[in-house]
Amino acid sequence: MILVLGGTTEGRILAKNIQDTGRKVLLTTVSPYGGYLGQEEGVRDVRSKPLTSWELEQVLLQERVEKVVDATHPYAVQISKTAMEVCGKLAVPYGRFERESLVLPKHPLLVKVSGYEEAVERLATLGENIFLTTGSRNLALFCKTPVLKGKRIIARVLPEPEVLQHCRELGLKPDQVVALQGPFSKESNIWMYRHFQAQVVVTKESGNVGGFLSKWEACLELGLPLVVLARPKLSYPRVLTNWEEVLHFINEVEK
Repeated sequence: MILVLGGTTEGRILAKNIQDTGRKVLLTTVSPYGGYLGQEEGVRDVRSKPLTSWELEQVLLQERVEKVVDATHPYAVQISKTAMEVCGKLAVPYGRFERESLVLPKHPLLVKVSGYEEAVERLATLGENIFLTTGSRNLALFCKTPVLKGKRIIARVLPEPEVLQHCRELGLKPDQVVALQGPFSKESNIWMYRHFQAQVVVTKESGNVGGFLSKWEACLELGLPLVVLARPKLSYPRVLTNWEEVLHFINEVEK
């Protein structure tokens, strides 16, 4: 059994590709929607729930997992840390599938920040209407931080009931929530930024697959600052960057 920790488009595709080689595959996702997308991709065995360290350990033991491919989102650092710890404990080979990182250009409209706290501080002076494309996990930081009091937050989030409930609990009104599944084209982003009168946009450095370039190109055309959260850096024991490397990893015999 090969365990693929999902959460990205690449994860679903990798799980299906591994399955197509004749290997047994289990794809895990955090949300039911992620599980649905995995099944739509054609992955037969999908489980959807956040995994604690103990739960992940039980999955590895009960399913007799031979290898783990971590294809979670680049910013989902906790599950990656947990997976490395559990795999190390049980001596299960771990491979991190890392989507290609972009080399960001130097441009006055491109504001690079190291984390959410720095992003909030920079946003205080960049505009009154803030368009967030960073998801719902750290939304409270933007909505509740005193330095952004009085700013209008527009949050683009997944159209899931618990996410929308979270937005409501944070005080966001319907005209401040864009509940759509991305990524989006440059033209779609331009329309949304204009419609919501965005004065600054916030994103993660999610690579081409995550739609970063289309956001940046839209901001360039409209003359909007784009605040970019740097990708977290972890020390992975093994990094896989393409399908050939993943295939070699799952097929190699451990000495």
